[in-house]
Amino acid sequence: MNVSDFTLTIVPLAILIFILVAAVLFYVKREEIANKRKVKYIAAYLKERIKQKSKIETEIAELDKIRANKEIDDITYERLKYLLKANEAAGQEN
Repeated sequence: MNVSDFTLTIVPLAILIFILVAAVLFYVKREEIANKRKVKYIAAYLKERIKQKSKIETEIAELDKIRANKEIDDITYERLKYLLKANEAAGQEN
């Protein structure tokens, strides 16, 4: 094998392999960043849903307390509770 064979075959193949490895590493890193971002968004969404759920439960507990004090009647209680549940369902759709 003389020098011209080396420069014409081995060097271009080495450069090609280097480029392919770099492309694969770049793609993997990009995918990893996208997955981290997705996990971050999902965690934020779940955190917000937990806050909304606890707020609804607090409002229902307040309605129960008002009903127990006889400040509102049963029909009004059921209507308000239905409205809270409907608003919760509408919030879940968005």
